Amino acid sequence: VWAIKAALQCQGGDALKRFRREARLLQTLRHPNIVHCIGSGVQPDGTPYLVSEFVTGGDLHTLLHEKGSLPLDRAVPLMVSLLDALVYLQAAPRPTIHRDIKPANVLLTSGHYGTSTLVPKLADFGLAKAFGTITTPVTQPRQIFGTLKYVAPEIARAGFSPDDPFQPGPDVYSLGATFYFM
Repeated sequence: VWAIKAALQCQGGDALKRFRREARLLQTLRHPNIVHCIGSGVQPDGTPYLVSEFVTGGDLHTLLHEKGSLPLDRAVPLMVSLLDALVYLQAAPRPTIHRDIKPANVLLTSGHYGTSTLVPKLADFGLAKAFGTITTPVTQPRQIFGTLKYVAPEIARAGFSPDDPFQPGPDVYSLGATFYFM
């Protein structure tokens, strides 16, 4: 079963560039804790879309809102899996920063063979940046991305710039903030 994400509000400009960049990037990533994307395209009316795995368990934000904080024995394995995904992104041939890690961007599915273990999947790479590629910058100097509750202090103060070097710290901070709110 697959999910289709259509960019209904992205008929032009930076939003469309970000959507296309997200689709291209996701198709290169292969990790059990990152949503798997198999393709993308453009509908006859010009609406871009991407096709990814369908993750059945909702998102972490909804789970926390409905059930409250998770006990440590459930929260820690989720964080370990997400940290593994972050290491994968940062060690890739084209190091990548997500720039919007938060509970709403962590999808959940059940473990293998019907276990009750939750498996987190990092999703929504619309603000992500892959380094080592030559692309036209979409980011404006000093632009702040993400949800302020999860944004690293140095980004909240100075924002991102197109020529920033690869720095994994802001994603690590955002994942730590996600863990805090679990």
